[in-house]
Amino acid sequence: ASITHKAQHSSGLLTTIGVLPYGQPQYAVEGAMLTAGAMLEWCCRQMKWAASPKELVALAATVNGAEGVYMLPAFSGLGSPYWRSGDGQTHAILGGMTLGHQTAHMAQAALQAILFRVRQMMSQMPVPQTAASPVSPNGLLPLGQQALKVDGGLSQSDMLMQQLATVLNRPVERHAHAEYTALGAAWLAGLGLELWDAHHIRQQLHGQEGTGRDTAADKHQRFEPHPLQQEAAEQAYALWES
Repeated sequence: ASITHKAQHSSGLLTTIGVLPYGQPQYAVEGAMLTAGAMLEWCCRQMKWAASPKELVALAATVNGAEGVYMLPAFSGLGSPYWRSGDGQTHAILGGMTLGHQTAHMAQAALQAILFRVRQMMSQMPVPQTAASPVSPNGLLPLGQQALKVDGGLSQSDMLMQQLATVLNRPVERHAHAEYTALGAAWLAGLGLELWDAHHIRQQLHGQEGTGRDTAADKHQRFEPHPLQQEAAEQAYALWES
């Protein structure tokens, strides 16, 4: 989320300078998840659920849900918005198993834990000033408002991004470039070295009518919330948060 003044940030989140043009700085609000990818590595190396995180995601896709299994990824404590670590009381938890559960359900629980932590942080994000609709009772923007843009390794899973859209009740847009964040840093570095100007970056981000060229805006894949899975997602989130 982007804000104008540092004091506008929400409780439990971090503020950082997102853009520093020739004038007033624009701040960004970010949430910190202390354990995500490392948790999946732990599931593979220590629990032997799969040979790699990619195979773990594929394993999770073989079942429709965690079916009551839940995982709290507090291996190093909890980051945003709670900031609890080193207190001797905050630990990772894996629970809800029965003899009827399979490894795939536990893999689903691990992935759901990441999605639910994203939801917790998103619920604390300030509403963008361009959003005319009020915040819904659960703290999220209403359906159809402000798609969440994602990149990185886990975003390459269609199953996971579809689940994220349903858990957040908002669209999720994935760029074709897996490391879009790194690409943005390269664009800014080029701007600093005067290899191109801000107009070039805007053109890459938003496109230019009539050019016939592929731009960053043309390469998003969009995932919409699944209405038939919404109730199950809410029930799973309520169980996990309790």
